[in-house]
Amino acid sequence: MLPPMPRAGWADAVPPRWRSDDHAQREPGARDFYAPADARSAGVVAGIACGRPSAVDAGGVSATPIDILVPCANVLGESPLWCARRQRLFWVDIRAPALHACDADGGNVATWPMPEVIGSFALRATDAMIVALKSGFHHFDPATGALDSIVEPARDRPQHRFNEGKCDPRGRFWAGTMNDVVRDPTGVLYRLDPDFTCHAMRTGFAVPNSLAWSPDGTRMYFADTEAKIIWRYAYDLDHGTCADQRVFVDRSSSMARPDGATVDAEGCLWSAEVVTGRVVRYAPDGRELAAYQLPVSRVTSLTFGGADLRTLCITSSTYKLTPEQREAEPQAGAVFAMRCAVAGLPAALFGDPEHPSCVQKP
Repeated sequence: MLPPMPRAGWADAVPPRWRSDDHAQREPGARDFYAPADARSAGVVAGIACGRPSAVDAGGVSATPIDILVPCANVLGESPLWCARRQRLFWVDIRAPALHACDADGGNVATWPMPEVIGSFALRATDAMIVALKSGFHHFDPATGALDSIVEPARDRPQHRFNEGKCDPRGRFWAGTMNDVVRDPTGVLYRLDPDFTCHAMRTGFAVPNSLAWSPDGTRMYFADTEAKIIWRYAYDLDHGTCADQRVFVDRSSSMARPDGATVDAEGCLWSAEVVTGRVVRYAPDGRELAAYQLPVSRVTSLTFGGADLRTLCITSSTYKLTPEQREAEPQAGAVFAMRCAVAGLPAALFGDPEHPSCVQKP
């Protein structure tokens, strides 16, 4: 049974802006991507400060105003990752469905439409990626758009789809499934190893999120957004297993729903709270150090990016917003950015060739 700021800056600290197609370098296999006309005409791409963050948090980490990086209107923006080799930010719109990418300043946006719902993806040492679609794990070649199925672990559960996923420090891709029709606690957390074998690791949750690892790789974080709880586990890097589940943060008595998460170089967990529209920084012992309010309620996930990994990139959503809410939140679905004094951690790559247990697809 399964266990129930220098050029080290974000594009030299140039304010986020939109590049027209006349200045964009088209990425192979990608389609053109356009900001909503009302967003362009309203000038929201000019790097306006739209958040209300604290100047310094309890842990001594200062942050600049929250700006719009890409003025898109994602239905369900999620799973952002910074690719250090390409110096580009990647993220998904689960419901579009599509994979997106942009430069450090928010320009040169590329889009790869997907044939079915995409929950997350993993970067590799090459341009190829691993994507977690509704049907399962696939190889993906951004240059050609080609998809090649690896494994379909949830084939017998047609109502399920993959949601959040992330690689551990040894290059194993963890991704969770969820019932996309009824929020029953029937999700499964899978681990795809660098040799492409797939293992079911945990079950008993409704909406898998907040996958992250401590800087030394000995602690794993995971949340059930529906239960409003973030757990922490002792993590065995050599074997890729987690044990000793403990409550890290319990938000069940509030409206907050922990969604995506990332860990900074000081070992603090940054959590995106969907519904409340907050980004919260937690100490390794679970204490809340700071909270940053965004101008949108559906804040979904976040990652550190830029050459110095000191810019927090935040995705958002328009999913299930009423017409009245959409009118009140014209920036909903955008990708936001916030400069921080603390750096993040580089994204772990699937099948990292620097580790002897990892292999690459022939």
